Amino acid sequence: MPTTATVVPTALPGSTSCWSDKASPTLLARSGCTAFREFSASPFKPVSFWNCHRRNATLAAIVVEVNNTFGERHCYLLDYRDIADAPFDAIVSIEMFEAVGREYWPVFFEAIRRRLRPGGKACIQSITINDDLFDRYVRSTDFIQQYIFPGGLLPSRTEFRAAAAAAGLRVTGEFDFGLDYAETLRRWRARSFRAEPAVRALGFDSRFVRIWEFYLAYCEAAFAAGNTSVVQFTLQRS
Repeated sequence: MPTTATVVPTALPGSTSCWSDKASPTLLARSGCTAFREFSASPFKPVSFWNCHRRNATLAAIVVEVNNTFGERHCYLLDYRDIADAPFDAIVSIEMFEAVGREYWPVFFEAIRRRLRPGGKACIQSITINDDLFDRYVRSTDFIQQYIFPGGLLPSRTEFRAAAAAAGLRVTGEFDFGLDYAETLRRWRARSFRAEPAVRALGFDSRFVRIWEFYLAYCEAAFAAGNTSVVQFTLQRS
């Protein structure tokens, strides 16, 4: 059974370093970005991705739904460690890395390396934490780890590069757009305020509303201050 669709992106928003102009087999390993889903789906449009987590919030698998040009719908349950139809010229992973867990970083990068052709590239988009804050961050827990994403861990840029290098992957480019995330979160929070009556009508209580508001404000402040950011790392297998 096939485990992924071949897509032919010509450019990645904000960064073109992952791609050549010719068609190439590409593995899209989770996208949390609607625009990129639409961008990458042709000719199998629409295509949707969902993360499946265990009870302890660690990533278990990825579900991919593809509507092909014949009007057929196919759903695939993927585990990035078990994908067999490699090698690929390019791999894209959008904000999956934060959910893997630090103890599985070597497994993640080794899976990327083994599924790339020599010279192949991977674009890994990840939220990051400032290098100066990383040591304190890994020794404790914060609001997001406690209430939103248990088991998640943000890499610092230095830690990301080191873990990738240990698996034989070289970082050839980094594109940072954390301030854009701050603005996105500001707009989400404003819309959330306006939608509060509708949210409560769905049965969500005051505790949920307060946690959601604080989550958006907390993240907005972190991105605006530079404590966290979001980076597209381009990796290349030697």
